[in-house]
Amino acid sequence: MDIKQITLKLKKKFSRCAHSDGASQDDIYELSSSRNIFVDSIDDLTADDFAPPPPPPSVRDKAMEWVRRIVMLACACVFIGSAATLVRSFVDYQRGDELYGGIADSIFDSDLSGEHAVSLSPTSRQSPAMLDYYTSLTEEASDILSSESGSYNVKFEQMKANLTYLKTVNPDIIGYIHIEDTRISFPIVQGDDNEYYLNHAYNNEYMVCGSIFADCYIDSKIQNNRNTVLYGHNMLDGNMFNNVMLFFDEAVFNSKLIEIYTFDGIYTFKPFAVFEALATYQYFRAHFTSDEDFVAFCEEMQKKSEVKSDATFTGEDKIITLSTCVETGHQLYGIGRYALHAKLIKVEK
Repeated sequence: MDIKQITLKLKKKFSRCAHSDGASQDDIYELSSSRNIFVDSIDDLTADDFAPPPPPPSVRDKAMEWVRRIVMLACACVFIGSAATLVRSFVDYQRGDELYGGIADSIFDSDLSGEHAVSLSPTSRQSPAMLDYYTSLTEEASDILSSESGSYNVKFEQMKANLTYLKTVNPDIIGYIHIEDTRISFPIVQGDDNEYYLNHAYNNEYMVCGSIFADCYIDSKIQNNRNTVLYGHNMLDGNMFNNVMLFFDEAVFNSKLIEIYTFDGIYTFKPFAVFEALATYQYFRAHFTSDEDFVAFCEEMQKKSEVKSDATFTGEDKIITLSTCVETGHQLYGIGRYALHAKLIKVEK
């Protein structure tokens, strides 16, 4: 029986009740009025009004509802946390760019202290006597060094003044690394461990980009190390040691020189090896048992290089190692490292 049939049956039944024997006129009138109200309400009935009430939720249904609510709450918390992390990372990236970018833009041509600490006389602009290393230096590299040597003294005087100022900001400052036409141009710090400067800038502010820092187990003076090891993050925005990856290009590898400015002089290095390795591989060795052990290490690094070089080594050589993590999404991400090794070819004092 459908809804229309049920409605008609109810109307007829109510009508019979309204005209039953024994009812007074007032009763009939009252019943008739109620009948009209009732009949009108019947016209508004739908099939859902005749459906049986839903059964009460079972214990299992209640449990599933609570589970659903908890999952939704957890998802909301994860989303909010992820959004907050992204915002914080973006802000930290911006802070790092502003802090280090400001130094890189001005360290060679202005005084960071603002006190004009450097005043060069015409005679001081002349290049003084220098200690040069040209062991295994190619003709092309010799031309590069010869053409630029005239300006090195000015740079050195400027850099010494700026390093002196930076050391008042943080006594851990030991130098400055610069690679022409790359984004690698940063102060170098050295702490008591190899953890602090992973997330602290050179001025001791907490920053996800951290600092370029020397291994805590080496000497702060380059001339006292066989292998000076420097660490830096591989930032997604190209900051810190991200540009180490540029050296996998043969043209970059063969044309770029690494300059380290210190209080003692300018140290120029030429790359001889670049490769990817596990973090556990001892590419960052800094101490060797003998000259032969050191030479064997250099030759091993050279053989692993993805770009070949013709450098040769002796027990008197000095090298530098730049270490950074592999980029996000790489097969060795989290445990992989990029290593760039370079040999000292010139010192200017």
